[in-house]
Amino acid sequence: MSKLGGPKCKISVLNFKDTAMDKIYAEVLLLHGYTKAVIRLSQSMQNIMKQSKSKQSRVIWVDLTTLLLRCSQAIAMNDPQSANELIKQIKQHSSPDGDGVQRMAHIFAIGLEARLAGTGNELSLYVQPHSTREHVTNILKAYNLFIISNPFVRASYFFANHTILNAIEKASKVHIIHLGIGFCSFQWPHLMLALSKKEVKIMKLRITGIDNRQPSLRPIERVEEQGRRLQEYARNFGIPFEYSGIVAKWEEICIEDLNIEKDEMVIVNSMYRFKNIGAETDTNSPRNKVLDVIRRIKPHIFIQGTINESFSGLLFATRFKQILLHYSAMFDLLDSTVPPDDKVRHFIESKLWASDVFNLIACEESKLVENPETYKQWGLRNLRAGFEQMPIDRAIVKKIKKKVTNIYDKKFFIEEDKKWLLFGWKGRTMYTLSTWQVKEI
Repeated sequence: MSKLGGPKCKISVLNFKDTAMDKIYAEVLLLHGYTKAVIRLSQSMQNIMKQSKSKQSRVIWVDLTTLLLRCSQAIAMNDPQSANELIKQIKQHSSPDGDGVQRMAHIFAIGLEARLAGTGNELSLYVQPHSTREHVTNILKAYNLFIISNPFVRASYFFANHTILNAIEKASKVHIIHLGIGFCSFQWPHLMLALSKKEVKIMKLRITGIDNRQPSLRPIERVEEQGRRLQEYARNFGIPFEYSGIVAKWEEICIEDLNIEKDEMVIVNSMYRFKNIGAETDTNSPRNKVLDVIRRIKPHIFIQGTINESFSGLLFATRFKQILLHYSAMFDLLDSTVPPDDKVRHFIESKLWASDVFNLIACEESKLVENPETYKQWGLRNLRAGFEQMPIDRAIVKKIKKKVTNIYDKKFFIEEDKKWLLFGWKGRTMYTLSTWQVKEI
């Protein structure tokens, strides 16, 4: 294992206190008052819709989506004069405080302008969030709002955790390898709580949190923090627990670094972070390398959450259209579920999503931070890598559907496609879940 600061590093858990931050973590991790919060948010939006209907005024309607597409085509055809004129029109009719389409168009226009000027890398880095204390607080608030405004994250964690609980029913030692832990240790306190209620107690739970090295995001501190929080929750729930963290490119992970013990059941878990694996080239496939690492680990279960999009290997105009379709759905989702003056919503749109949009639009493919693939692409890739797909537990899906139907907007959907679980909004599949195991030869 290389030393801290090298291409990959193993880290210990820090032990420090921050009472204010602890309170925010507790609210997010344990989802206090979750159902009531969803209902309150829904009622707020209903009141806003009633007020907006009573205050309707004459507004000049502009098709910003068409203007954005025309601008991307002008850039693709190397027509900067037309592109700049279209950007002026888009800026004139868009706003960071308007409706969902206007907010999206405002951010997309900045990205298109940066692509024309060749300043995409600088712009993407400028808005890239840093791991300051204030930013971490905002991230937690953003996460909390996101899981309240839609069922995708919570339903994913529920599915994954219950799949794990069913798999480890008779196991005494469990080792979860979490690829892309980031700020997403939120999944595990509920698993710990469920383990603490079992009649036959687990002898040891190990979690290895792995994150990519991203200089501007201080991944070492972030992975350390997740470990410290999980240690505290394990202690509170009386779970014998061990945590270790690794910061490295996933395709460069050495199995020896994971310290897998012979008598432990191994689970590999990744929730929607495979999109951050490096871009494919003619001679290098980081995705295949990561799958090869997982195959050699030989986990009892590999749980994979994926973003159902594909932006790589496309000409700019085609890629832009796919990006536009994806973020149209995302901005519409927030516009339909969160009040327009909500400060946390503004942070999500203008900081988190804007950073991704700028990178996707203004940077060349080799510089893209996000490289998602559709679930059907991942299915073929996983099969070629030596995995076989496991059936979905219908009982778990039934519970998820019942909860979502009871408290969320009817435009959200959860469907099954053979052995895939699909989550979406207004007919567009956005997130998918599946479980895999290594195929025996």
